[in-house]
Amino acid sequence: MALLCWDESYSVRIKELDRQHRKIVEGINRLHDSLKLGGGKEETVLLLTELRTHMQEHFQTEEGYLKANDYADFSDHCEQHQFFLHRLNELEERLKKRRSVKSALTLVQQLNQQQVEHVREHDQSYTKRLVEKGVL
Repeated sequence: MALLCWDESYSVRIKELDRQHRKIVEGINRLHDSLKLGGGKEETVLLLTELRTHMQEHFQTEEGYLKANDYADFSDHCEQHQFFLHRLNELEERLKKRRSVKSALTLVQQLNQQQVEHVREHDQSYTKRLVEKGVL
């Protein structure tokens, strides 16, 4: 069962970024399901690597839009992105050291909650500015 289902309330009204957000949600769900259903270490690390790739691509795209449109909170937004990558690294270390699945699941659930909060509170704050600038 999905940890999080995409909901239009998460939309930033920019097609490319929404598509990337959906991929991140799917990646978190797949990682969560793998851990919950006892997926092997190799499978879990592969899913984590895919999630990191999706996040890095998204952050690069989003930061490009924000910088090109002189977003006032650009630096803070980039710091939040680095925090997410740090959390993924922390999760990867837990998996490599074979710490408990429960510990890894907790971290994935926290990552999920932080992702939702980030999109709703921070990503949606740039929506108006970018849409006004013609970014769709």
